[in-house]
Amino acid sequence: MDKLLHFTIGLIVSLIAGALYTPVFGLLGAVLSGAWKEIIWDKVLSRETPEILDFVATVAGGVLGAVILHAAR
Repeated sequence: MDKLLHFTIGLIVSLIAGALYTPVFGLLGAVLSGAWKEIIWDKVLSRETPEILDFVATVAGGVLGAVILHAAR
């Protein structure tokens, strides 16, 4: 369930940022938000346990969002 949430957030970030600017910018937004969550929120602030697969799921959602927006253009 956690990975699905990460995937969904990556998809939403990518779609919104990508629709406002470019699909690549949307993907970048998903990558940066996933990295921020795992590195800053989880590791530095010790809020949760950082997991590389959470980051991968966020980026995968971002990739799907970028592909959808690129195909729609």
